Amino acid sequence: MDERLRFVAKLLDGETMTDACREFGISRKTGYKIFSRYKESGFEALTDVDEGIWIVSFMQYDLGYIDLEQKTLQPLDNPFGARLSPMS
Repeated sequence: MDERLRFVAKLLDGETMTDACREFGISRKTGYKIFSRYKESGFEALTDVDEGIWIVSFMQYDLGYIDLEQKTLQPLDNPFGARLSPMS
């Protein structure tokens, strides 16, 4: 988590995404994902997840967590809003 906090701090201080990603040894795609999570949810979004737990994402939306040891899926609230009725 400390690395992600320092990464976000660099961006907030005005460093470019390219330079910050190069310094931390991550891809720009990962850098943008970290920064967008920070912008959407604040510092809570930068907390560590256990090693055996994977976050499931689609585009920039986090959909849930998979626990590999217990083989369970914990869905998050629907990030897409209310469900639409099927067209008839």
